Amino acid sequence: MKNQVLVEEQPLAELNQFEKILVLSKRAKDIYEGRNCLVDGMQGRKPTAMAQVELQAGVITPLISDVDPNELQDKFDDEEEEEG
Repeated sequence: MKNQVLVEEQPLAELNQFEKILVLSKRAKDIYEGRNCLVDGMQGRKPTAMAQVELQAGVITPLISDVDPNELQDKFDDEEEEEG
């Protein structure tokens, strides 16, 4: 299963430069905060380089959304509290 970086799928070829930067910066931040790189042989590289290789290799799905990710996290946290 591919990791989803944001919310609404959009093919890589249709992403403009700004959208690619958004996707890559979010993934690089995830890697910096401790998530594992999904491409082998990237140990010792910077998180931004890891994110670029992941995107080019197709192991992450570039997603763009107008929804604030913090709102989604709050909603997810609320649902977990209701279940538990």
